[in-house]
Amino acid sequence: MRSWLRGLALGAVLTLVTTQISLIAMVAAVVTAVFLGLIVPPRYAFMSGGLIAVGGIWLAGTVPNLNCQLGAATCGNPYPLIALASIFIIGGVIAGLVTARTARQKVP
Repeated sequence: MRSWLRGLALGAVLTLVTTQISLIAMVAAVVTAVFLGLIVPPRYAFMSGGLIAVGGIWLAGTVPNLNCQLGAATCGNPYPLIALASIFIIGGVIAGLVTARTARQKVP
């Protein structure tokens, strides 16, 4: 549980910082969450928290653009980022379920 919470916290901090920098930095935040999730035990718990944090913050920041009165030309098209954020959240949930299932199988 602690790994998941650490991943959630790091994912949130990385997302908030990197969205102010650039798109490349935002990609680096996701890569960091995935990489740490692969090497920090229990496996995938850190990744789960990180991806849920990244996806959740991206979703929260993008959904308000759906009601842009000036149109997609001014506000941009939010749907690709909403889809990507949703994929991260679903991936994080799956990683969490895999971690929980693996941990349950190891307990005698």
